[in-house]
Amino acid sequence: MNLLRLSLNLLRRDWRAGEWRVLLLALVLAVGSLATVGLFADRVRQALQQQAQSLIGADLRITSTRPFSPAYRKAAEARGLQVVQSRTFPSMVAHGEQVSLSEIQ
Repeated sequence: MNLLRLSLNLLRRDWRAGEWRVLLLALVLAVGSLATVGLFADRVRQALQQQAQSLIGADLRITSTRPFSPAYRKAAEARGLQVVQSRTFPSMVAHGEQVSLSEIQ
């Protein structure tokens, strides 16, 4: 029992000296920061989930090195799918003295 009384007396003395106050303040600040960051991350995750359908440009993408047949395009359009045709090729882009290889779509 004397050890417990001694521990409490030492704690009280250190508390009055201000050493524990700094530690307690740091602990409160750390817990508050973690809670705030966690809450913010959760809010961002919820917002992304709510807007996921509008953020996704296409649920399915089919690519080919050759053009699709007109029958294939008509079948896709008959099912309500949007058909987009694009071409991609390498090119050079120059700005002043700088030249860079790029891909044009």
